[in-house]
Amino acid sequence: MVGCGNVIHSDFLRIPLTSVDQDSTAIGRHAAQLALSPIGAKGPVQPTTELLTPRLVVRASSLRK
Repeated sequence: MVGCGNVIHSDFLRIPLTSVDQDSTAIGRHAAQLALSPIGAKGPVQPTTELLTPRLVVRASSLRK
């Protein structure tokens, strides 16, 4: 079983939950940079795509016994 978001409580469950860490801090940082980038631009700003690589945090919920 795998969860999403890598919440802080994942380690404290009866069976620690494997989770996908989406790095919310990096998502917020990139979103802020993208939102503020038009301010200093001297012309139209082209749309960009930012791809952030998630990380799988393996815990007991996905291990074989």
